[in-house]
Amino acid sequence: MKRLRITTFLLALAAVGLFADCAGLRRVGREKAIQVTVVVDRENLCNAPGGGKIAEARAGDIVSLVQRRGNWCRVVSSEVGDAWIWGPSLGLERIDPLSLELLIGGDGEYIHIDELTTVFGQPTGVEPFGGGIFIYSYENHLPEGGTLFGTKGFRELRFFIDRRSRAVLRVEIVLSPFEGRTGELLARLGLPEAKSTENDFEQARYDEKFDCAGRVDLKWAGGDFTRFERVVADKVSPNRWKRQVTVLEKNSQVDGGEMTVVLTLANGDKDYAYGAAKAEVALYDGRNRLGSWVIGPAPELLRPGGEIDARFPVPMDVSRFDPMQLSMTVELVEMMALPKKP
Repeated sequence: MKRLRITTFLLALAAVGLFADCAGLRRVGREKAIQVTVVVDRENLCNAPGGGKIAEARAGDIVSLVQRRGNWCRVVSSEVGDAWIWGPSLGLERIDPLSLELLIGGDGEYIHIDELTTVFGQPTGVEPFGGGIFIYSYENHLPEGGTLFGTKGFRELRFFIDRRSRAVLRVEIVLSPFEGRTGELLARLGLPEAKSTENDFEQARYDEKFDCAGRVDLKWAGGDFTRFERVVADKVSPNRWKRQVTVLEKNSQVDGGEMTVVLTLANGDKDYAYGAAKAEVALYDGRNRLGSWVIGPAPELLRPGGEIDARFPVPMDVSRFDPMQLSMTVELVEMMALPKKP
């Protein structure tokens, strides 16, 4: 029922139509604004989300809803024109920014970029991650003052989005931090209390414990078991690639002082592509260990049933070494599952 309410809400808001035009993603056209009514006795009309008051709306006033940004709404008022108002004061359901189902989708469902930007608005920043994946980040604290959702419970949301399918693959919640027990944080995320798969001084990890995500990591703040600094949730288990992706060949190429490790990968999975590969590389000169690194994510995308040469540049100048004396160990350590493009 929770997912149904969220979907219905998103479909209603889709009519206002301001969507992302970031990282080469397509723009959905802007449609006619919808008419909504103020449902509280009095509410401020502001010059920006969390900004200064420019007028006051009263119960029964009708405004045109143009855009939603978190729990703030951009409206057009007959009195002052363009303004921002607190969304729940228009009768809209207050959005909980720590609801994991809202952020990453329900059982078997993905959140798509259009749904995301309808509720959250334009991201604070967009950056490439690798393998056709982009990171959309949303700072909670607004430049004008206040917060995106009216809560100080988190500092930033980071969404890892597949450019091809436009789906949210991973979400990272940077907390304030959260102080309490593990069960209290799970409840805040809308998740049932469950026994973790593994526990150490860095995190409590949950593999295949929840319907909405294949893995959830609760990161401790400095190893303190009563304070959490981050939540990382993957839609598909990050271990899936280990059952589906085969390393056919390992090679290295040296050009001047630059070395590149090349892994030939084959995908036996017919349902998922894989991207953002990372590899752990150790380099040796004879018996002397020169260094070790986790390198990536690689830019190549491994399509269902396909093969690629994933390239990993080694961050070291090897020009002063004899190439015949250089050796390496290399292991593929991470890949992210991407759904087929619908």
